[in-house]
Amino acid sequence: MQNLALILPRRNLVYLLLLSLSAWLVFALLFLVVLINEGIPIVILPEVVLGGFSCAVIIRLVLAYAPARGAAKLDSVVALASE
Repeated sequence: MQNLALILPRRNLVYLLLLSLSAWLVFALLFLVVLINEGIPIVILPEVVLGGFSCAVIIRLVLAYAPARGAAKLDSVVALASE
């Protein structure tokens, strides 16, 4: 049986990743709608979209992994006692 302290941070990491990706997509779509309504010509380069998306994913993974890893290393009794 696997240790729950190792499973839960991974699951939370996936949830945070999906949440940040969906927020990024909503923001991008809203921005495009505003630009289209203003009549501004839009040129979308795939390299720019892929680069921005990659940076967002990397930043989110780094920022979510460190606290999850630290929490997984804590003893549950010690963590609950410190609250």
